[in-house]
Amino acid sequence: PDAMVKHALETNDDFRFGHQRSDALRQAENLLRERGDIERADEVGKDALIFSYRLILQTTAEKRGTSNRGRFSPIAILKDAEGRDVASPDPALIDSALVAHAKKRADEVKNPVTKAIYCDLGYEFSKNAERPVYGKRAAEAYLQAVEIEPADEESYNLFNVQSYALRALELALALKDNDLFHTVITCGLRKMNRLASENKMRILHELIEQFLK
Repeated sequence: PDAMVKHALETNDDFRFGHQRSDALRQAENLLRERGDIERADEVGKDALIFSYRLILQTTAEKRGTSNRGRFSPIAILKDAEGRDVASPDPALIDSALVAHAKKRADEVKNPVTKAIYCDLGYEFSKNAERPVYGKRAAEAYLQAVEIEPADEESYNLFNVQSYALRALELALALKDNDLFHTVITCGLRKMNRLASENKMRILHELIEQFLK
């Protein structure tokens, strides 16, 4: 289980989509429960939950206007036995214990992709002085994630690159951090130049549009 958790948190090649990382962590959680290690299973279950949310970008979620869905949103809205809408996973599950776990993991993991998401959750659900600290850490980790995203034949990774760059931009603007804003723009333009030189144009229009705004 330890090797499975480390693989899920510290590598990216096998995890093109967030739910794949969550699925891998659920497997580790289930194995720990089978072995009776409930405390460790509960901890890994928190990781699985964090990566099971859909990460909404306000800039791309709704072209007609700003989305009212939070950054950590359900993947689907299902119906219960009585026909009522049920969010899956439910954002109400993000409580103080989950946020504390995310902050702990943010200090432990080395992988910029997972570190960014842990810090992002800390930013979204913290108050007062902690919020800008985690927001800046998240933005900086997203920019690192832009550089290490593995390539694939179908170019799915480019949409991850786009999401990382645009989320870093959102955070810089929300924090009103001028230095961070210029760092995001500089890194974004450098990545765009590299993609253009490789004739990988698929995400450039979206990045250009948001950077110009």
